[in-house]
Amino acid sequence: MKHIEVINNIKEIQTKYNLDHKVPIFATQEYADYLFDSRRIKTLWFIEKFEDEISLMIPFAISKKLFFIKGYFLTSVNNIANRPLDEEKLFLEKVVALIKKKKLCDWIQQSPNWAIFNTYPSGAVYTQFGTYKIKLEEKSLDELFNSVQKKDRYDINKAIRENIIIKKSYDYLTDSIKLINLTASEAGISSVDVQEINKIKTYLRNDLWVYVAYDRNNVPQSTAIFFSNHYSTYTIYGGSIKKPARGSTTYLYWEAIKESKLKNVKYFDFVGARVNPEPESKQARIQRFKEHFGGELYLGYLWKMPISKIKYYLYNIIIRLYTLLKGIKYKGDIIDQELRRLQK
Repeated sequence: MKHIEVINNIKEIQTKYNLDHKVPIFATQEYADYLFDSRRIKTLWFIEKFEDEISLMIPFAISKKLFFIKGYFLTSVNNIANRPLDEEKLFLEKVVALIKKKKLCDWIQQSPNWAIFNTYPSGAVYTQFGTYKIKLEEKSLDELFNSVQKKDRYDINKAIRENIIIKKSYDYLTDSIKLINLTASEAGISSVDVQEINKIKTYLRNDLWVYVAYDRNNVPQSTAIFFSNHYSTYTIYGGSIKKPARGSTTYLYWEAIKESKLKNVKYFDFVGARVNPEPESKQARIQRFKEHFGGELYLGYLWKMPISKIKYYLYNIIIRLYTLLKGIKYKGDIIDQELRRLQK
């Protein structure tokens, strides 16, 4: 008989069911331990079992700030037994009902943009969202390279001819962070802290990949930091100088794709793609870059849900006032941004 269990620590189950090959790194105990150590965020796992086999699973993070309790799902529903979409939706409805019953949070906020849901529960505020993903198991290395657009294959080969070197080691974190924060500063978004990455490394160990592209004079050109386990490699941070050497960034991502394939990772996920972005916008340019590697655009949803409407709206008022005092224009989350864009 099917039933849902709520688990506080998944390490034993993770080992028993070989979940590292079946779920994203964000659904593991190691990632949950990092969240608790760095931000005191607690993680619960909702698991549906049938005859002692896991069919569906989702991790839920809970964060307390002042007198507010917010929750968010660390991944979408992990459909381990390939259950049909209607069962996935029913599972999600039951999980939300349990969250409300146990009063686990005041609202469920938008998940990180690597968590693309196939469906959403009743009463959710949602928007369509996607990601470019490569199925690494389906192709050989040669086939993967030939899936890259011709112009980009040329750029990769040009980078190799011009002695662009891709260095892959945690030893290059300092250069990586400088490039990431240079890009973040130009985009007006928050920077990345070295101590934070060091803490992630403590828990994720070999699952944190740091890549930096250097020109022939050993000047850093571009970088990316990836999280990877046997299930998928995810692009988490990226950056570059203003005008990196041609092909350096493309070559860097190709090397990460190749490494993932050689390590028998199932997917390479570029993380995040807006649906029909404004032509020639920054989002459109970034998505064209991702598309050129031959990945498939997976479409799904991001969603959120107020539970205590009073606390949810009060929190939003406080955030708006705080950003106003900081002189920053409050944009809201991706859901807010996309819903506003669709209303224009």
